[in-house]
Amino acid sequence: MRCKRYYCDSNTAAERLRAAGVNEIGLLFTVDEELASAGARAANDHTLSADCRFLINGEPTDNRLAVGTKGSMRLMITTEGRAAHSAYPEAGESAVEKLLDVLRSIRECRWPGDSFFGETTCNIGVLAGGSRPNVIPDRAQAELQIRLATDIEQGRASSLGRCRACTDRIFVGP
Repeated sequence: MRCKRYYCDSNTAAERLRAAGVNEIGLLFTVDEELASAGARAANDHTLSADCRFLINGEPTDNRLAVGTKGSMRLMITTEGRAAHSAYPEAGESAVEKLLDVLRSIRECRWPGDSFFGETTCNIGVLAGGSRPNVIPDRAQAELQIRLATDIEQGRASSLGRCRACTDRIFVGP
């Protein structure tokens, strides 16, 4: 939990408001923010969310008012090859080497920026592939986090388009 102080302060403020007779207040603490935002998605689907007029996000801002934030998009890239013993490399095809080629191309991409939010960033956060050093890997995977400085729909389309333009080896599934 990164924002413990915010949770404590929010509870204290809500208790004081309720004690003063203000009943039109609710607190929502979400879970899974860095992955799928399951809590936020469930809250958005709740009937009371349509009546929410104000929101205070407890993310740290160095005590400055924040009026927006970058969007977030996760990508998982999987490459496939053909397993073989490393003594006979001609019998295999390395999924890890394919993935490294794709990631090199993505690292060279130019991402859209915004005068307010700055640059879109792409982090290659998780890599996985292979089972042992003497086996040519038949599968490899990378998880990327793209922080979008532009409108989410425009940013998503632009980022996927840029990934595709940077390499002809990316297939974006459903």
